[in-house]
Amino acid sequence: MFGCVSDFLTNRKIIKMKNVRRLTNTLGSVIPALCLILVSFTTNVTLAVVCFVTALGAHSGAHASWVVSYIDLSPNYSGVLMGIGNGLANGCVLLLPVLVSNIVTDVTNQTQWRLTMFVIAASTVLTNIVYVIFVSSDVKPWNVYENTKESGDIALETKENGLKTKA
Repeated sequence: MFGCVSDFLTNRKIIKMKNVRRLTNTLGSVIPALCLILVSFTTNVTLAVVCFVTALGAHSGAHASWVVSYIDLSPNYSGVLMGIGNGLANGCVLLLPVLVSNIVTDVTNQTQWRLTMFVIAASTVLTNIVYVIFVSSDVKPWNVYENTKESGDIALETKENGLKTKA
């Protein structure tokens, strides 16, 4: 859903690409954070499930932003950028079980789980703030690759509307 709305907004030139990325990432971060906080205060199992489902659905907004930002920055090297970024993100996720085990010593204690949910929600909102400040949708100059050989010239040129290949 976020991808379709993003395409609609940018293709109709309603909002600039950079701001669409900011909007979808913010929605994909803040809504799940609010759902986690709400879950930490409820004892209603149905409401907790609805919150978790809503959080996961809304999180797709983040994938319509930061995941495709790599392509915005460098279509030629987006795979490498994705590997680096995803590797760093997954490295941080590996610390989550350690965090939970240090906070939650009694799995029946709702206050300990609440603190855990607040820490996760805060980290989600904090990383969104960093993304919103530093996001760019401009192709970077280092995206251009030139290789000139005697057998033929190969160059990729970055244009405002996409890539042009010379062979």
